Amino acid sequence: MLETLRGFLGVALAILGPGSALAGEPVEGPPPIPLIGIDDAGSKILLIDASGTRVLADCEHTEEHRMLGGPEKGQVRQRTEGCRFWSLAVHPPTGRWMVAAGVPGDEQFSRMIRFRLGGRDIATPRTKDGRPMGGTLLVLGNTEGIMGYTPGVLETWNTEERQFAQAPHRFTEDGSRVLVANSNSAINETWSWSFSSTPTGVRVLPRGVTDSAGLHYVPGEHRVLTRHPRGGLRLATMERSATKPWKVGPALRQSRRGVVTPFVLGDTLVYYQEGLGADGRCDEDVAGSYRRVDLKTGEERTWRRQEAWCSNDLLAANQSRRTVYFIEGLVAWKMDPHLYVYSLDDDAVRELPVEYVTRLYDVSRDGRYVALKGSPGLVIHDVDTGNTVHVKGLGDTWAVGFIDPR
Repeated sequence: MLETLRGFLGVALAILGPGSALAGEPVEGPPPIPLIGIDDAGSKILLIDASGTRVLADCEHTEEHRMLGGPEKGQVRQRTEGCRFWSLAVHPPTGRWMVAAGVPGDEQFSRMIRFRLGGRDIATPRTKDGRPMGGTLLVLGNTEGIMGYTPGVLETWNTEERQFAQAPHRFTEDGSRVLVANSNSAINETWSWSFSSTPTGVRVLPRGVTDSAGLHYVPGEHRVLTRHPRGGLRLATMERSATKPWKVGPALRQSRRGVVTPFVLGDTLVYYQEGLGADGRCDEDVAGSYRRVDLKTGEERTWRRQEAWCSNDLLAANQSRRTVYFIEGLVAWKMDPHLYVYSLDDDAVRELPVEYVTRLYDVSRDGRYVALKGSPGLVIHDVDTGNTVHVKGLGDTWAVGFIDPR
């Protein structure tokens, strides 16, 4: 399989070449490296490479609705529609993936009678009296299709329409396990699930350690920042086998307030600091800032300010090139988005020549390619050459992950 993927990569690069388009001008074509994504309807997992597009997984659910009024009052109608896949995690060296699939269960005016995954009826969790519960199904697969699935932590399933999501975030380096966040408005914990036909799980980060704004992973790094109203900012070291609890260090001297999208790259913490007013809330009269902290010395400094804006996000970080990405200009009343990359080693920010980028999906392991939502749809930007490819087949995708077997 890896040799096949390398062949796809070679063909795609030969087609594109560094002179196939002016820098920044999208040309339509296959992705320069294969990728896995969720289609625009949210109900299919697709593999897109130099040979085209192939469906790896699909899902749907059937519901019964009792008509409450009109000439059909009292009658029961069935409706089948695609489910929603979301929170896709991909392991680039092997093409393994895990995704969350939303299961609606019984609701106030409807009854779920069937859930299908890959064309097969799937038994999802039910109450003691047999009512289907709503929750998140964790689905695993590779470039051949679906390998297995699990309901995950049963506590997260309910019949009260309460949101308690299970979201896959990243694979371990060897691809043997997947880290999954379980969270609702009050709870956040992390589980590790084995990649197998019958996955088994273990909780590696308990509740009460971090809120939902912590835990921004960088592939290849084994430390991540936690943040909590009482515990402050702390570094958590992930146990490499992902089968034992993480070690959480002492509180950093930095205040938790206003710290958003923190990424750890080696011994450097990079994050965006909201501009906060006297009341502790985001204040547009106070500039937000991008900051870095030397985790060995505790020294902190600002490397960019965002005047007239109090808040923004860092979107992704790459270990290989020690870079972070962010977009500025994403405001509803004056949309003028620009994509930037900051190099920790050069301490320099540069704008990338891609028009109207509104989302960043993934960065390749070597840092060369970036998957983005641009003006024509899904685009892959080559950071080295400045070439941009418009990839057909995914449309307004929910998520994308690169496959990179090198």
